[in-house]
Amino acid sequence: MPQKTVQDRAKVKQQRIVDAALTLLRTEGPAGITLRAVAAEAGVPASSVAYYYPTLVELIQEAFATYLRALAATIESAAEAAISDPQDFRTMAAVLAAQVTSRDGAALLPLLETYLAVAREPTLYPDAARQLAEIPLSVDRFLAAHGFRDSEDLAHAIISLIEGYALRRALVGGSAGADRASLQQALEFLFAGNLAKDD
Repeated sequence: MPQKTVQDRAKVKQQRIVDAALTLLRTEGPAGITLRAVAAEAGVPASSVAYYYPTLVELIQEAFATYLRALAATIESAAEAAISDPQDFRTMAAVLAAQVTSRDGAALLPLLETYLAVAREPTLYPDAARQLAEIPLSVDRFLAAHGFRDSEDLAHAIISLIEGYALRRALVGGSAGADRASLQQALEFLFAGNLAKDD
């Protein structure tokens, strides 16, 4: 088995730093991302954090970008795995709702923190806006490929539902099962309404 190169080890260490920042983002919000806190969470010297990310803004940007890329991929893969026949929209809605609600409520907090952080720190806007735009685009590509009309509008509506779910869980908590059922029902209405336009 080949040994890891210096470059490989550096990538692993850098990813640990980003993962640590994401953990702090979920539990503490952007304010919890400090040099010492990230270093402690990642199990690396503070100098390593500063080496890869000279400013905390750069680290927060990378943490947001990593999270948003993963969220876009999760939603797209859930849609792809849902059903090959878009007419069976109930199955597609059930799979998407289950995917979104399968984690604890804190898992979607970084999505909300992204919006809040961008509002507070304008320098985060360009990168965050680009990453946020990718989420509905990935869903739009799937919907268009499977014959849905008005796929762009439908994709934005789906993402808005997910964001609303995240906000509700963050503010009032509640039962994951009940949230899953209500989210699934809302998705079914969206899909059914879109398919009705083809008739």
